Amino acid sequence: FCNRICGENLLLSNNDECFMIVNVFVTEVVISPLCAHLYSFTKVWSHSKRYSLFFVCLLFVGMRVAVVQLNSSDAVDRNLEATLSLIKEAVVNGADFIATPEATNLITSKCTCAQTPASRLSPIADPEYFHETLDPTVKALRQVAKEYSVWILIGSVAIKVQETLQQTDTEASTEPASVASTSACSDAEAHCGDPPLANRSLLINPSGDIAARYDKIHMFDVTLSETEKYHESARFRPGSTAVLTPLISDFVAGLTICYDVRFPTLYRALAQAGANILTVPSAFACATGQAHWEVLLRARAIETGCYVIAPAQVGHHKQYRFPNCLGTCSPRVTYGHSMIVSPWGEVLACHQDDAVSIIYADLDVKTIDEARRRLPSLQHDRQFNLTSIRNVEEP
Repeated sequence: FCNRICGENLLLSNNDECFMIVNVFVTEVVISPLCAHLYSFTKVWSHSKRYSLFFVCLLFVGMRVAVVQLNSSDAVDRNLEATLSLIKEAVVNGADFIATPEATNLITSKCTCAQTPASRLSPIADPEYFHETLDPTVKALRQVAKEYSVWILIGSVAIKVQETLQQTDTEASTEPASVASTSACSDAEAHCGDPPLANRSLLINPSGDIAARYDKIHMFDVTLSETEKYHESARFRPGSTAVLTPLISDFVAGLTICYDVRFPTLYRALAQAGANILTVPSAFACATGQAHWEVLLRARAIETGCYVIAPAQVGHHKQYRFPNCLGTCSPRVTYGHSMIVSPWGEVLACHQDDAVSIIYADLDVKTIDEARRRLPSLQHDRQFNLTSIRNVEEP
C-alpha cells in the first residue's frame, strides 16, 4: 500500500523516505488509535478474559500505563471512592497497568492535641487500619482488577502487620511460586515493642490475586525545618527485602516506595536482577519535591535503563474524622507532579498542577533494549578499594 502511494501519487525523489512518512502516518494516525479504542472496548465490555487476551495479543504490542494522582484524606471510604473512579476512567482509556500513589488508603496529619481520641495515636486500635485480608481498599481494588482484567499497583497501604505471616501462608496456594514477596520477611513482627504497621505496596494481577508485596525499606525520619519533621519509623516497621515480579510480555517490575528513591543501590540491584520498570509511588513533601523529585526520578531511570513509574499524592490533605483538631495540627501537604520517565531519562508524562487525575504513556520493551545497548553501564560494575589520604607529603 505504501509503495503504491509512493510510486504513483507522491512526487518525492526518495521512495524510502516516502515509505517511511506514509508508514508512520498510517501507524500513528490510523492503526494505533483504532487499536487502543478497540482494546479499551473489549476490556470494558468483555467479561471473558480470553477475548480480552486475544485483543491484547492481536492489537497492542507493549503496555499502556496509567498513573493516578490522588489527594487522600484520613477517611478511607472517601479515598476509595475517588480511587475507584479514576481506575475505571483509566480502564476506559485502554490502560493495561494502573498505578496509585503511596498512602492510597489513608493520610493523616501529625496530631497530638487533647481533642484527639487515643485511637488516633494508636494505629493498632484505630478502626481505619486493617490487616491485609480485611482492608477495604485492597479488597475493592482486587475485585476491580479481576473485573476489568488489568494490573493494578496499589502504591502503598498502611497495613497492620500482626498476623500477616499467618494470613499470607493461607493465601500462598493461590499465588505464583516464582513471585518474590516480602510479606513473610520478618520474625520481629511478633515482638511487642515493634511498630504495628507496614507501609506496603501491593501488585494485583488481572485475576485479582496479589502477585507481589513490598514493604518500604527506607523510613523517612528527617527534620526538614523546625515546623516540618517526620518520624516514619515510629509508626511503620521497615521491610528488609527487595522485590521484582513479571508483568505483561517481557516487562519486569521492581517495587519501591517514595524515600527509597534516594538510595540508588536498591534500584541498581533490581535492574541487574532483571527489572526494566521501577515503580516509585510517593507522598513527597513540597520542600524536597521542588528541589529533588524530578532529578531523582530521571537519575534512577538513566542509571538503570528502566522506565520509572511515579504516582504521587498532591495538595493539602483534609482531616474529616477529627475536624476540631485542625486549629492545632498541621495538615499534610504533598508535592504531586506524578511522572513517567523513559529509560533514557526523558519525561514522558507529568502532572503540572494539583489536579486529582491521570497521566498515560505507552511503554515498549524495545526502548529499554535500545537505551541499554547504547549505554550498557549495568554490565560495567567494577570492585574498588577506598583509600583515605590524611597527610599529603611534599614532593
